[in-house]
Amino acid sequence: MAKRRGHGEGSIYQLPDGRWRAAVSLGWRETKGGQLIWRRKIVIGKTRYEVQEELKKLLRDQQRGINIDPEKQTVQEFLEHWLEQVAKPRVRAATYASYDWIVKKHLVPGLGRIRLAKLSPQAVQTFLNELLESGRLPRPWKRRNRKANRKSPSLSRASRRAPCSTSTRHCAPRSIRPSSGI
Repeated sequence: MAKRRGHGEGSIYQLPDGRWRAAVSLGWRETKGGQLIWRRKIVIGKTRYEVQEELKKLLRDQQRGINIDPEKQTVQEFLEHWLEQVAKPRVRAATYASYDWIVKKHLVPGLGRIRLAKLSPQAVQTFLNELLESGRLPRPWKRRNRKANRKSPSLSRASRRAPCSTSTRHCAPRSIRPSSGI
């Protein structure tokens, strides 16, 4: 009789074409329509051993609290998590209020719908240029906005939620200074 896996240990089975598939439960997730669906991360490989090793990595990352399905996570979801779980316990109240304002007023409306795995340096650069051109970025907030924008994706890379840090590959737009007329 074959051994059975316990709850939360994933599953491994062979497909009709001879390949192997492993699945890890991600839990319930609410869709935009309010409907609950059961989510799973699936890995397919040629051998059982290959799939089993990948399953071990997924389970280990899941136990560490790392999002094992980052291609589905949006920038908005990540920033909200970052604000509450990372920034709030580590920074002072005034700094948190500043980060919260920057994220909700600027970052989420501009970049929030992009999937975290698809966030590119070009998208960040375009977003920053649009902010500067529209005049929505007041001069005193430029440094803070760059700092919050720089920190959150680098934390994303450090926690392996995004494949790379996108904010380190763009140049912050320069403010337009009036000529002195000399």
